[in-house]
Parts: sequence; C-alpha cells; structure tokens
Amino acid sequence: MGPFGADIDAPVEVVFEVLSEPYLGRQTRAIAEKIRVLERGSDMVLAAHRTPLRGRLVATTVETVRFTRPDRIDFRLTRGPVPYVGEEFRLNARGRQTQLECGGHRTPNAERRTPHARALDRADR
Repeated sequence: MGPFGADIDAPVEVVFEVLSEPYLGRQTRAIAEKIRVLERGSDMVLAAHRTPLRGRLVATTVETVRFTRPDRIDFRLTRGPVPYVGEEFRLNARGRQTQLECGGHRTPNAERRTPHARALDRADR
C-alpha cells in the first residue's frame, strides 16, 4: 500500500493521460485482458482487474477509479480480499518532469469489516 514514488521525464498532463487511457480511452488487447471497465462515467469508472496467480489461477478484484484532472487518480477496492482498501496516485509537476507519489489506506467501515481487515488493523498497532 505504499507509500512509494517515481520521477517521470514527462509533463503532468502527459502522465495523467497515459495512466487514465486504459480506463477512459481505448484499450489495447493486452490491457483489455487485464482490465475490464464495467461502468464508465466522465471522471470515474468501475473496473474489474485480473491478476494472474500461480498456474492458471487468476484473482479478480473490482475497483472504482476516480480521475481528478490533472493531478490525481484514486482507487477504491469494492470487491476483493480486503474490500476497504484505497490507493491514490498524485502527480506533482517538477518543471517539465512529474513526480508520481503513490499511497494506500484502509477506509474505515466498522460494521462491514472483514476478519482480514481487522487483522491488518491489529498488526498496525
């Protein structure tokens, strides 16, 4: 869940377009095998992400992805092993370069917490 970051040799607008293209624009065949957009709005999508595991096993998670131009993309897991997880990508301009900052968090929702999420909370203490 981060935090981590990277410096990218491109302007913020270009980095945002590249990151949002698989969700808001056209998908390549390779991306379409990994990301399936279930619902699309002007600034948010509901997407199923397929992640290969061992052998032929594939894990599928469903996330909302919200786009705030030009500098932020938020992910929120709605179906998966820990359904109260969020992640954000922040894009910071550094001249003609972009600093990408990624971080994650668990979103509180006590009445619907999974045993796995409660175990993660105990590990943080």
